[in-house]
Amino acid sequence: MAAGSAIQAPRDSPRSASTTALTATALAVLAALALLHASWLYAPCDDAYIFLVYVKNLLAGHGLTFNGARVEGFTSVSWVALLTLLGTTGLPLPPVAESMSAVFGVACLLATYWLGRRVGLGPGYAVLPVGLLAASGDFAFYMGVGVETSLFTALVTLCTGLAVGEEAATRAAERRDPRRGMLFPLALAALVLTRPDGALVAGTLLVLLWLHNGSLMLSVRSGLVVCAALLPVSVARWIYFGDVLPNTYYAKAGAGLGNVHHGLRYVGALIPRYGLLLAALVALAARGWWTRSATDRSPAAIATLGTVPVVWLAYVVWIGGDNLVGGRSLVPVLPLVMVSGARLASFLAFRRVAWAAAAVAIPLTLGFVFDADVTRHRDRWRDHFETRRAAGLYLRDHFAPDTLVAVETAGVIPFYSELPTLDMLGLNDAHIAKEGRRDRSLRFAHQAGDGDYVLAREPDVILFGATPRAKPGRTISAREVWSSPQFRSDYVPTEWEGIGTAFVRRDRHARTPEEILGGRTNVLMLVIDTLRADHLGAWGYEADTSPRLDELASRGVRFENFYANAPWTRSSLASVLTGLYPRTTGIYEESFDALAPELSTLAERLQERGYLTLGVTSNPNINAWFGFDQGFDDYRDSDVIWKWMADSTTGTPRERGTAELDQAHVTTDRSLALLDQHLGSGVERPFYLQVLYVDPHLPYQAPPEVEASLPEGPHRAYDAEIRFADAEIGRLLESMRAHGWLRDTLVIATSDHGEGLDDHPGLPFGERHGDWLFDSVLHVPLILAHPSLEPRVVSHPASQIDLVPTVMDLLGWSVAPAEVAGRSLASLARSGSASDELPVHVISETDWREAEKASVRSPSHRYVRSDDALRFQRDGRHEGRRLSKRRREFLTLAPTELYRVRGGEAELLGEGDDEFDRVRESLRRELAEWERQTPARPPIRRSSDDVDKLGDGRIVPSVDAADPEGPGPELEEQLRALGYLGSDE
Repeated sequence: MAAGSAIQAPRDSPRSASTTALTATALAVLAALALLHASWLYAPCDDAYIFLVYVKNLLAGHGLTFNGARVEGFTSVSWVALLTLLGTTGLPLPPVAESMSAVFGVACLLATYWLGRRVGLGPGYAVLPVGLLAASGDFAFYMGVGVETSLFTALVTLCTGLAVGEEAATRAAERRDPRRGMLFPLALAALVLTRPDGALVAGTLLVLLWLHNGSLMLSVRSGLVVCAALLPVSVARWIYFGDVLPNTYYAKAGAGLGNVHHGLRYVGALIPRYGLLLAALVALAARGWWTRSATDRSPAAIATLGTVPVVWLAYVVWIGGDNLVGGRSLVPVLPLVMVSGARLASFLAFRRVAWAAAAVAIPLTLGFVFDADVTRHRDRWRDHFETRRAAGLYLRDHFAPDTLVAVETAGVIPFYSELPTLDMLGLNDAHIAKEGRRDRSLRFAHQAGDGDYVLAREPDVILFGATPRAKPGRTISAREVWSSPQFRSDYVPTEWEGIGTAFVRRDRHARTPEEILGGRTNVLMLVIDTLRADHLGAWGYEADTSPRLDELASRGVRFENFYANAPWTRSSLASVLTGLYPRTTGIYEESFDALAPELSTLAERLQERGYLTLGVTSNPNINAWFGFDQGFDDYRDSDVIWKWMADSTTGTPRERGTAELDQAHVTTDRSLALLDQHLGSGVERPFYLQVLYVDPHLPYQAPPEVEASLPEGPHRAYDAEIRFADAEIGRLLESMRAHGWLRDTLVIATSDHGEGLDDHPGLPFGERHGDWLFDSVLHVPLILAHPSLEPRVVSHPASQIDLVPTVMDLLGWSVAPAEVAGRSLASLARSGSASDELPVHVISETDWREAEKASVRSPSHRYVRSDDALRFQRDGRHEGRRLSKRRREFLTLAPTELYRVRGGEAELLGEGDDEFDRVRESLRRELAEWERQTPARPPIRRSSDDVDKLGDGRIVPSVDAADPEGPGPELEEQLRALGYLGSDE
């Protein structure tokens, strides 16, 4: 049987029901695989957000504008119209655009099968190009990014198939339904409205229709219908934008010999993936033209199938290729290329469909799916999107609505910033597109620019690069702006943490760059020492201990599963204020470990951004003597230290009740006095106030009337301390509100650790805090309250190391992940939803006195490893110290423990439990991995000689005390390499 007749037979023979069902199943499976492939390669596209800027502004009543500029930079009229129509439903625009890309991608697969049947392929061979297309990484990549590519490709495929049908109908002199005859020109009109260069495909098909049929009138008639359909759009474009052609035409008009070398390189890069198919394309086009006759429609169809892609690729070479990744410029004709490959297979294989399909499909599929170039660009696009989105949100939240921003990536940043935007590439700027200078050495669509014009517009912020960076790229506008003396004198570089470098115009704003970019929100950090979460009403406690804190929780965000990273004050507060684990802060022991000056505190981060930083502590554990005044403009110590801080040579230790620490009312008075001193004169800087209330720490000294107001019980004295501190916190807040200091203030209420209240009877050495890693000493409150935060309860587990990145994020800054061990909880505070990056496990540790323990807590279990007990039971000693009998008993407990936690209850599991070995081993490995990845630094220790005894019996830090020694150059270099000390630049 001849090849030509074998191809035509399927069109003349009726298909059986089983063949139809099998074909439909195959197409459905391939469509599903294509969607999976697209989801695997998904990456947000900046160009998609250019469309969305226009759609968003149109839906908001601002017209088809680019954030204030009336210019047509969206290229595709039909795509904008479709997204606007769907946007009226209120659905979020980015997923709508991406979903439409996927829908038209599936439509393109079906059109490819239809085209294959149209040019004479049997059902088996017609499925083959669909499979190849579904496997193509280039097609799948653009099937879900939200641009018009999949719609345009589907229309090219549809129009080609319709053209083949028109040719066949004319040759057979068929009588046609007039309405059916309108489908072809209307499809051509939709093609041109989707992409202006669709006119090239439309013109090619009309010329081929004339050449194959020998009738000029049919092509002219179809062309007139296309023009009539386009006329209203052209008139509207002229009236609204003042031009018949879109602005992108002028910005991208780079055709000519000067760009051919770019185009040849572009097409050459596609050869490794599509070389075999492109060769088939040329061969089939030549064969179709060579064997074209007046009676056989197959050669004419082949000629059309091959000619359109050849003309399109010549156009791609002429304009210099595309500026986007992958083979985007090939995708519109890729279905035609795939069908051409199937035709080649059918010619070579005759009836051996399966062998031919396998021979062509298997190597091509493997090459497509595992194309490293596409997956590499996918990862890069994902990273770029997150940075651009962060930059856009930062601009929106920290700059005035009239701020003009000059950018080189004109999609994501303008969409999220919602600010007036100057597109330095000219895609959305008429002056640059039409009047800008050209640099033919640059890539297609990025060859226009005008640095003088950009500076004459006086943008308030200039962002260079695909993501904000400190130096410009090769584009004209960026190069000319960078080299201008005006830019050097008028703009200052400002680092946006986690985003990059922005250049801010200094003469428009009198404030410093930090004040321009930093939020005006004040921050009040309240730390209530030794406060258990489960003794507060908001956490379900029955006694009325905390009406003010409960009220704060009711109008704020309450984190019900928040844990300390250490069970004693100085170590846990170091984690609160640095975002680092105790082992990295170097604060291990209770005695004299100090906070290293190389580490950045929350106060330092805010001070660098223009904040007035004030601090008050009533617990000497975080006195300036231990380095906790870092970053504070004014820090008020407790003027008394714990008696154990004094060496026996200093004097007789105080008895309990002598020169006790400041109680809550004194702490409130000192805090209000500090605020009045610094804010009473009307300081315009935002402030950060950090206050530590030592109550309800021992000794319990609440006023008798407060204790009498609470019901009898074993913990009445402790509860009374909470009630007293709660009342003083209420007084502080009310006084700040009365003075206007609480307006636009983020209030944070938390604790350093809890307190053991005989929750575990029989322990050989008390409970309290410091020695143990029970929930009684680790489960602490966290409340975030601000007018912008809706009240909610967050159940996701978190810990103290998360506070620094959370506060910075809520204020509009980000902290590089390498600088802290914690992660921001801002998404939980704002919406209650957790990102995939937030861990669900909490690590705590203690090296307090003789206790050396570490624990990992999952939502359902807590694993504790006691290194002190492990060492003691192994060699009978504890760092060479002589231990009392009670201490020895303390060290004979089980070296590892696993608890099942449910609500506030914890059940100790033994080896007989089914889950014991499995869960214990999993958490043990996690703890070991954490130790491996978390840097540990040796402590910086003060000396007990650095204290003075005053005449009234108080023991205070000596004014002559020497500063603690640093970590040494070797450790400092290691910590700096890990990112904890910043960089030298």
